[in-house]
Amino acid sequence: MGTLRKIPNHVRTVVAGIPYMQDVSIDVFRFSPLKEGRHNALYRFHHPIIMDVVLRIAKQPEQVDGYYEEELHNHTAAHDAGLATELLHFDLKTGTSLYPFQMGRPLTRTDIKNEAIIKQIIGGIQATHAIADTFHYEINFNESLREYIKVHASNLNEDTPPELIQVVSMAKSVLSLIEKNPVPYTPCHGDLHRSNILRTQDDIVFIDWQLSGMGDPHVDLASFFYASNVSERMVTKALTHYFQGPALFPTARVQAYLFLKGVYWAIYDLKNAKAAVNERKHKRRALRRAKASLNFAKSNSFLEAMKLLSHRSTSRAKPKSVEVVTLDNKTLAIKPAKSRQKAQNS
Repeated sequence: MGTLRKIPNHVRTVVAGIPYMQDVSIDVFRFSPLKEGRHNALYRFHHPIIMDVVLRIAKQPEQVDGYYEEELHNHTAAHDAGLATELLHFDLKTGTSLYPFQMGRPLTRTDIKNEAIIKQIIGGIQATHAIADTFHYEINFNESLREYIKVHASNLNEDTPPELIQVVSMAKSVLSLIEKNPVPYTPCHGDLHRSNILRTQDDIVFIDWQLSGMGDPHVDLASFFYASNVSERMVTKALTHYFQGPALFPTARVQAYLFLKGVYWAIYDLKNAKAAVNERKHKRRALRRAKASLNFAKSNSFLEAMKLLSHRSTSRAKPKSVEVVTLDNKTLAIKPAKSRQKAQNS
């Protein structure tokens, strides 16, 4: 049959150590690279009769103790729930894995505008969050964002665009508000975006469970909406479908995390700019994300979410009227409207 491309020597070496593929010569397969990300490279070995598989090789294996044990446990639990492909091979030391090729294609921008497809995706997210088996590893987005701010955005100077300074300050306030209203953790995919969601002939399949763990399901939803650039109108429809009707408080959490996701990735680009890796490109991207987050923070959906979360944190029994204001164009302040009225009268 021949190969599409020559199989690199390092790939041959990896394949030689996989028992599942030792009974056949890999040269009979049609070989093609599929995807190369920051952490892994994917390769397809295809034969119409023997097998059609995908090989994942880590560029630099994780050194954290138990990292791949956690991934294997979570992937197996997702597979048992009908949400992930079967693993044919998994190396706990290197993270090398082999699994059947899934015929399908990643979501397109057009797919994201299709309500029927969005409902399919939301159904998959619902099923993920309802997996009975507890995932290993804890995804704490709040802690990660605080650490990002501390390490990469705590010493912003006069050269920093004011939009970045503003959203970082606002993020601290939003985080504090969210953390006053904790929710139970559920199994989460942890890395939902268009490239990790395949559309098959009649279904939606999630791939790449490497970052999965127990986390806030509202963060999982916000991650998908933000990374896939889902429109505000479609987010509303998707959340109504997920919560099976209006759900003010959970929807407010998702809106808050949509804002925080924008801030997180703005700081991420700021970090890359400091590392002098395409400095101008990353600075422009960080500024673009910061401006988008500020625009989102002015939307009615976000402002209403902040009011509702403030209600919840100040008085669960009887919500008070609150107002969201900005102070000095830097800090998001959430305070009771009545108190503001007293201040005006004094």
